[in-house]
Amino acid sequence: MSSVNQIKYIKESLPAKKALEEEAKQLVSEAVSLEDEEFHPESFTTTDASVRAVLVYRKGADGAVRVTSSGTQDFWNVRTGPEEAGWAIIGVKVEQTCMFLGKPKVRLFKALES
Repeated sequence: MSSVNQIKYIKESLPAKKALEEEAKQLVSEAVSLEDEEFHPESFTTTDASVRAVLVYRKGADGAVRVTSSGTQDFWNVRTGPEEAGWAIIGVKVEQTCMFLGKPKVRLFKALES
């Protein structure tokens, strides 16, 4: 795992949408908008290029959200499962890939169009 942190853990209560967008902006250095839809992506699928961060509901079905960097061994991983608690925001920078493993419950942060 890289020394640059791209994960923000939220342990208590889920903040309001604007506060979540600000946290994601700090991780990816870019303004983002949080989608309202919660969903369970299929395992081994990836996000499209507009996604800049993912809000992960950690307590739920077994799974993970993993971000990797092309050409390096750097990766960031957030596990989900019945024994986990809280939420996490995982940043996805332009040159990175975000993959879903298992059945995590997520919401997506997308880049604001300029």
